[in-house]
Amino acid sequence: MGACNSAAVAAPVSLDIYWDVENCGCARTAKGAAEMHARLMDFVTGAAGAGHSVVEATARGARTLSFYVPARSSAAPRPAALKALDTLGWRHVAVSPKPGAADLAIQRDVDAMLASATPALLRRRVVVVVSGDSDFAACVVRCRAAGCVVLLAHGAASSETFRGLVPAARRVAWASLVNGDEADPSPP
Repeated sequence: MGACNSAAVAAPVSLDIYWDVENCGCARTAKGAAEMHARLMDFVTGAAGAGHSVVEATARGARTLSFYVPARSSAAPRPAALKALDTLGWRHVAVSPKPGAADLAIQRDVDAMLASATPALLRRRVVVVVSGDSDFAACVVRCRAAGCVVLLAHGAASSETFRGLVPAARRVAWASLVNGDEADPSPP
């Protein structure tokens, strides 16, 4: 694992967030979605390293905020929340309703990101995985091995083994980022 995983990112050039909405639900309202986004960005800034804002450093640069939702899923954000997320720069990735389709799409996008960047740029990349699904363990391991700083916002049901792939200072319970009365429950 790269040294970048144990120290702050010197000057991040990229922020990539991969959010599995089926495992970590969205706020119901536009206001709730905006507040959830702000809390997530605060977590990213604090967990990636002190002294600078990852969010500011990447606001004008490479920043990919993606959320993956299977078609016709009960986990899909409501229209007001979708509009708010769109306004905040989130990319909605609609995937097939087949089981595992969101997982495959996220893994494909992570692999494409890893293949498209030089080792030097990967060491200045912050990757955030938002999921409670341990299917993403391999993605976390690959990103860390490439030198990326990896943060994890995990669902309540995620295993300790999955959470343990990321140091405690670099992970957060997703429920703490979504206001309790605003959260759409994640499916079982």
